[in-house]
Amino acid sequence: MSRLHAVATTAEEVAAHFGVEPVPYFEVPIETVEGLPGLVVFERGGRRHLRLMTWGFPRLSRAMHTRGEEPNRIGLVADLTSPMWDEMVVEPKYRCLIPITHFANPDGPAGAKTRTWFSVKDQPIVAWAGFCRNIPDQGPLYAGMTMEANDAIPPTNDRMPVLLEPSEYERWLHGTVQDVIQFQYRAPFDASRAVRCIAHHSGGDRGPVAQRQGSAAPGAARTSTGSALRPAVAAVADLFGPLEGSTLPGLSSWPEVIPPTRERDIIENIDATELSPFRFQGWLGKRHTRSYGWTYDFDTGRFAKGEPMPQWLISVRDEVAEAVDLPADGLEQALLIRYDPGAGIGWHKDRPVFEHVVGLSLGNPATLRFRRRRADRGFERFSLEAQPRSLYRLSGEARCAWEHSIAEMEVPRRSITFRTLAR
Repeated sequence: MSRLHAVATTAEEVAAHFGVEPVPYFEVPIETVEGLPGLVVFERGGRRHLRLMTWGFPRLSRAMHTRGEEPNRIGLVADLTSPMWDEMVVEPKYRCLIPITHFANPDGPAGAKTRTWFSVKDQPIVAWAGFCRNIPDQGPLYAGMTMEANDAIPPTNDRMPVLLEPSEYERWLHGTVQDVIQFQYRAPFDASRAVRCIAHHSGGDRGPVAQRQGSAAPGAARTSTGSALRPAVAAVADLFGPLEGSTLPGLSSWPEVIPPTRERDIIENIDATELSPFRFQGWLGKRHTRSYGWTYDFDTGRFAKGEPMPQWLISVRDEVAEAVDLPADGLEQALLIRYDPGAGIGWHKDRPVFEHVVGLSLGNPATLRFRRRRADRGFERFSLEAQPRSLYRLSGEARCAWEHSIAEMEVPRRSITFRTLAR
C-alpha cells in the first residue's frame, strides 16, 4: 500500500471542503511520507479542526528491541484486530479524516522505478479514513486505514486507502465499530473513477505533484544527520503551478533533525536546568527560560555577556549549526524555554542585536504565527507548524519585517533558540 500521499491545494480549500472554521494559517505539506507532517481533520466539541500531525505511530517489536533498534513508523492500518489499533478502532474520538488529492505507489524494476500517482475523477479533495491520537513524548500522530484495491491500482499494489464520499464523513467520525469494519471490507470505489499518472523518480520529473524546489527527497528529509537535510520551506509548486503566498522569504524549516531518543535526552537536560519565569518590564510570564552566551534584560534594555553554554548544549548547538549550514561558533546565544500549559509568546520581533534566529522544537508541536502590517492597517499572516524534533530558521524578511508569536500551549513543550549576533 502507498506510503506517500499528497495535498496539491491550499489550506483554505481544504478547510472549505470539510467545513473547518476559522481557517488555520500554516504551509500545506505537498508530499507526506511516514514520519513527516500531513493534514488531519478531526472533531472536538462539535467543531471540525484542521491540524498538521505526524504520519505514523511508533512501533518497536520484540526483535527490534533485542537488536537495539529504534522504533519505526506505522502509518497504515490494515489489521483492525492488532493491539496497536484496538482502542482507536472502538473509540470514535480517535477517528479523523485525512485530506489528500493523490496517493502514490512505486512501480518498475530496481534502479528504474517510477511513481504511479492516483487521484479520484471529479473529486479534487478526497478524505482518507484515518485514526489520530496524541501520544506522550510523540505529539499528535495519525494513520490511514487500507482496504483491498480496485482494478485500477494493480500491479503497483493490492491495497489502497479507504476513501470516503462527503456524505460518509459523519458516519466515519461518529459511527460504531461495526461501521469501521464495514468501511474496510466494502467494495472500493469504482476503478473508472481513478485517474492514473506515472512519474519517474529521477531527471526532475516529479509527476503530478511537483517537489519543493531545493528540498531533499522525502527519505532524506527523515534522516537525523544535518548533512542530508535541506530546507522544507521553499518555492512551492502544485499540479498547476506555484501556490501564491505559500512561502515566507527568510523562513526555512527542517523536519526530524534528531531521533526521538536524542530529543528525550535534550528534554531531560532542559528539565534538570534551573529556569526562571520570563521577565518583561516587571511582568512575569508563564514560560520559564535561561540564557547562555549573551543575555538581554527586558527590564533595563541591557545587553551583556552571559554564562557559557554547558557541554551538552554546545553539542546540540553543533548539530543545529550543521543542519542549517551556519558556523557553530557563530551561534553565540542560546535560550532554553519550557512552556507549561497556558504559556505562549506574544507578538514581537527579536532584538536588533541579533541576526539569524534558529529554533529547535521539542516535546509537542506549536504553531509559529507571523504577521505584517498592511497599508490598510490590516495584517498579512502566515504560520508554520513547528513539529517536535524540527528546526526553523529566521533571517532577512521573515526576521526583520514580520512579527511572530506562539499561542498559549495546551500541553507542555520545550524549545531551544540559538541566535547569531548582528555585525
